[in-house]
Amino acid sequence: MVERSCTFDGDRQGDGWGAAWQNADGTWQRYRSLLPVWEDTASFSRAPPTSRLAIHARSASFAEHIGNLEHNQPYITTRACFVFNGIFRGSRLPAGLEGEIGSQKVWSLIQRFLQSYPPEQALEKTARVLKQVTADLQAVNVGLISGDGLYALNLFTRNPKYYRLHIAAEKGLSCIASEHFGCLPFSPSRQGEVMVL
Repeated sequence: MVERSCTFDGDRQGDGWGAAWQNADGTWQRYRSLLPVWEDTASFSRAPPTSRLAIHARSASFAEHIGNLEHNQPYITTRACFVFNGIFRGSRLPAGLEGEIGSQKVWSLIQRFLQSYPPEQALEKTARVLKQVTADLQAVNVGLISGDGLYALNLFTRNPKYYRLHIAAEKGLSCIASEHFGCLPFSPSRQGEVMVL
């Protein structure tokens, strides 16, 4: 699916990929690579059996951000996992956020809110801040696994065919994806709302 997929402007998702999984003790581990995911299939076996998994394939928004493994997602803490897809320009983000690129700064902002709020509210507050401080917010799509919950924020102002997330929940399996895959019963996400699965 990723090998066929392109961004709204035709870029391939070939600037690396990563996977994160939750261990039995609740902590997170990850694998990241600068190879396109379709060229790194031998690494799939690194992830052990798990009930929580996040996968992210990357298309760098800017050429100077290609080739840096630290930019590749998922981003994790010991208790949470984050993936992001989107682009925004002209932001006056709060001071002190960690990171070199937009996805890292959004993750830093969410972590700041998670210190005082449950995940759903942290995502709502993040969306509110980004709307207020960004001149051109094209899309902010977030997948967050925190505690026992799976959360998604699907916020975009254009290119809905590319930026609309898809949700599936069936027989104890919940999934958020950028495209339909397999035989899961996907339905489109609600634009601009935080979803809890």
